[in-house]
Amino acid sequence: MSGASAVFILDLKGKVIIWRNYRGEVPPTVTDHFVDNVVDADDVNIKPVFVEDGIVYCWIQYNNIFLLAVTQRNGNAMMILSYLYKLADVLKDYFKTVDEDHIKDNFVLTYELLDEMMDNGYPQTTETKILREYIKTEYKKVKVDKMKAPPSAATSAVSWRPEGIK
Repeated sequence: MSGASAVFILDLKGKVIIWRNYRGEVPPTVTDHFVDNVVDADDVNIKPVFVEDGIVYCWIQYNNIFLLAVTQRNGNAMMILSYLYKLADVLKDYFKTVDEDHIKDNFVLTYELLDEMMDNGYPQTTETKILREYIKTEYKKVKVDKMKAPPSAATSAVSWRPEGIK
C-alpha cells in the first residue's frame, strides 16, 4: 500500500491553484481526467475514489475548492481521504475561511503546510497545534484601511486654490 503521489488544490472549474508532487510519478495533466470525470460530469452519484488510466483519484470538495490526491500505486484510499479531510481542517484553522481566494493569497503558507503534513506521499504531522510550532509564517489578512483624508501632495495643491474646498 502506498500514499499519494501528488496533491492538488483546484477551483470549481478544475483549474489547478496549487499542487505538490511528492514522488514525480504523475504529470500535472492528470487533472484533465479529473475535470472530465468529476467537474464536467452531470452524475449526482460521483464517487470520491475512481481509477482512470492506471491512476487512482481520491478527492473531496470543500467550499469552492476541490482537494485531490492521486497515485499510480495501490494506494490506501481511506488513508488518503482522511488526509484530505484533515488538510481541509488544518487550512480552516489557519485561514478561518477556506476558499480559492484565501489559498491564492496565502500560497506560501499553503505550500509549507503541504510539505510539513506529508512526506513522500505519507501523512506525517496533521495536528494544527504541532504544525504551528514548525511553521512560523503567518496567515495573510487582507485589510483595507479607510483613509481619513488624502495627503495634500496627492491633491495637487496649488497656491491660488483656497484650503478646504469640497
